[in-house]
Amino acid sequence: MGIKLISGTILTTVLLGTAAAFAHAPCGEMSHPQPPQPFEYHQMPPIPQLPPMPPAVRDKVEELLEAEQVAAMPLILKLQQNRHALRRASAKQPFDEAAVTALAKEQAQLQAELLVSHLRTRNRIDQLMKQDRPPAK
Repeated sequence: MGIKLISGTILTTVLLGTAAAFAHAPCGEMSHPQPPQPFEYHQMPPIPQLPPMPPAVRDKVEELLEAEQVAAMPLILKLQQNRHALRRASAKQPFDEAAVTALAKEQAQLQAELLVSHLRTRNRIDQLMKQDRPPAK
């Protein structure tokens, strides 16, 4: 009789626990905590909508970008070769700090030239865009 009483008690507890688990309100009726609002500095300002570019300006911009790409290709290849040389020099034993430093300076110089070339092109594109836009009221 003791086993029947214990098993009956366990069965009743399991059934009541299961019934209680399914007896909650549906998800739509439950109140969920709202996440905190982000700080103001996390919010990006709206992006101003610019009028579409005329085809002549778009063609000039594409020409500038293509010219920059052609001019940058030798620099990109030099950067790649320098990066490989830098990896080889840094793996050599004993470590030659003077050679690695010279290669690192050359790498920095090439990156600076590439950045200046890109910014020069961006400036030219900005000038084209300003010439095309009517003056603000």
